Amino acid sequence: MKSKIFILLTLAVTLCLPPRAFASERNFPAGSLIIPMDSYYQSDDDGGILEAYGLVFYLLNHTDDDDEHDITVYWVINEKKATIDGIDLLIEVENKSILEEFEADAVAKLYKHEGGTAALSFRTGDSDLKTSYIGAPFIVDEADVEAAQKIIS
Repeated sequence: MKSKIFILLTLAVTLCLPPRAFASERNFPAGSLIIPMDSYYQSDDDGGILEAYGLVFYLLNHTDDDDEHDITVYWVINEKKATIDGIDLLIEVENKSILEEFEADAVAKLYKHEGGTAALSFRTGDSDLKTSYIGAPFIVDEADVEAAQKIIS
């Protein structure tokens, strides 16, 4: 009798546990919107990291006319990083000719809400050919960027 109760209790507890979430690798096309979450890109002068979280919340909370969420926001975190300030996302090309194919000056541009894009300042070790992000940035796929811009306008 005790073993039946134990089995039923174990089964009940197992069924109540949340399911595991599995990460998958995804490539984002040029033109995707990266919302950096580290203090290098989100200084306190601009409202800091809370404004970036607010933007992500606003995009996820938005619904279209059919009451459906129309923007998907991806969270990028490097599960193999060993330190809190380890790199979560690295965008790097080998040479300038790859950038020229996309008619770009650098692998990343700074998005300015009031005026499009501008030159990005780089943290130590980054350049036109390499940009790194820490703090688990969020990404809006290029296919959703235009809709996201309409929402935040």
